[in-house]
Amino acid sequence: LHSNGETAAPSLHTDIARPDFREGDRRENWAQKRNKTDRNAENNLPVYMVIGGAAGVGLYMAKYALYGVALLLGPGRDKYAAAAIEVDMATIPEGKNAVFTWRGKPLFIRHRSDAEITQAQQQDLSVCVTLRSTPTG
Repeated sequence: LHSNGETAAPSLHTDIARPDFREGDRRENWAQKRNKTDRNAENNLPVYMVIGGAAGVGLYMAKYALYGVALLLGPGRDKYAAAAIEVDMATIPEGKNAVFTWRGKPLFIRHRSDAEITQAQQQDLSVCVTLRSTPTG
């Protein structure tokens, strides 16, 4: 092999000019070439858009597949219905309100005073029954 890439054997294609493979010339002229195919560069935007869209759809589907698996492996609704929260009333001062979070929702608890309890026990509940049984309309 010679320094410029020529071999000692003659070529069978004498009608085709032998290419010049000098590395320096090839690198110098690369930026000046206007034709994209000459630079071996193409507009890849549509390809990237399709790949991005497919990745988005794939992630969306994977999210709901994992959500379904989490629901399948998690406790059933009967377990959630039987769930309870325990609150130490000693931590809430008498006559004050406290807000707790239970299953992602706010739970309002009031530590009633003795006066509030006796007032609630003295209420006439027959009024509530008559209001409930009367049709609204």
